[in-house]
Amino acid sequence: LYRTDGTAEGTGPVAASNGDAVQIPTNAPIGVSGDRLYFTGMDGSIHYALGGVLHTVAAGPRTVTHFTPAAGPSVYWFETRSPSTAALMRADANDVVTELAIVPQLAGQQPQLPVAAGAWLYWGTSGTTNQVWRSDGTAAGTIMVVEKPLIGAVVPGPGTTALFTVNSPTDFQQGELWATDGTAAGTRAISTLVRRIL
Repeated sequence: LYRTDGTAEGTGPVAASNGDAVQIPTNAPIGVSGDRLYFTGMDGSIHYALGGVLHTVAAGPRTVTHFTPAAGPSVYWFETRSPSTAALMRADANDVVTELAIVPQLAGQQPQLPVAAGAWLYWGTSGTTNQVWRSDGTAAGTIMVVEKPLIGAVVPGPGTTALFTVNSPTDFQQGELWATDGTAAGTRAISTLVRRIL
């Protein structure tokens, strides 16, 4: 693992406490939150580099596919817990790791990459049905918002809202655009979508 400040002199390997260069797996997930670079080590442990110094957040092994930054700095990630479930995890600025929720997933797949909308985080999951979830960074504030047969990608909207598509399970050319404010009562269809093959 290397770091750089954009100059030849400021480019070099990140060192562990014993002075050895830090090794990471091929295609290891990497994420930046504030001035911290988060990554997984060879043993599946979670670390961040700050100013060229290595810090350990959580011991491995952990199956992580991506990191999502948040304010603080803090970072979110998903860990596979079983063939059909994943855990949403959060590490805050003091390296305190919290499990926020257990969410469904299809075998061999992680939930969608979470997106930030204001101070909230949204993502979709795939299972026997599809779900949209949101989190405010606490376990109590991490909830499923809606469940539908087929849900497309979740994208941020204005403020703390998010948008997503709900597709027809019987007609692949039909669907609806939905919006949510993070509550079940504030989740609704706002437009009908028709996809035509030319």
